[in-house]
Order: sequence, then C-alpha cells, then structure tokens
Amino acid sequence: MPSLVDEQAHLLAANRHLRLAVYLIATQETRVAKGRAAGWDTRLSEELLGTMHQTLRHFITHRQAICEAIEAESLAPWIPCISSRARSLQSG
Repeated sequence: MPSLVDEQAHLLAANRHLRLAVYLIATQETRVAKGRAAGWDTRLSEELLGTMHQTLRHFITHRQAICEAIEAESLAPWIPCISSRARSLQSG
C-alpha cells in the first residue's frame, strides 16, 4: 500500500496533469475556432478535442481515486476530493 508521501506525490502529479490538460484543451478550442472562422475542415481537430475532453474526465476520475485513497486511510481528510467545476467537467 502506498505511503502518505506517495499518495501526496500522486495527488500533486494529478493536479499538474489536470492543469496542463485544461490549458491544452483551451488551446485546441482556440485552434478549432480559428480554423472554422477561416473556413477550414476542422473535423479532425474536433475529434482530437473530443478525445482531449475524454482524457480530462479520466484525469479527474484518477484524482478522485487518489483523494479517496487518502481519505480512506484518514491520512489527510482536509484534502478536497473534487471541486464542483471538476464534477461538471467529469460529467460531460
């Protein structure tokens, strides 16, 4: 079973991954919008964006599992498992 230090490191990594994913999605959304405005075929870019959103939902689920593991061990019950914004991203 991972130690508290391991779980905290996993949580920090998960948070970094989430921040990067949100940034990359925003960047891709901008690219799709610019492509549409220019009249380009954006179907492939939109498919990539859908995959990126799906990956983000997996990242959120993974972070949630890390928080639940920490809470189950009563190691750090003060860590918020998931924000309402993250829940909205996860659901859809």
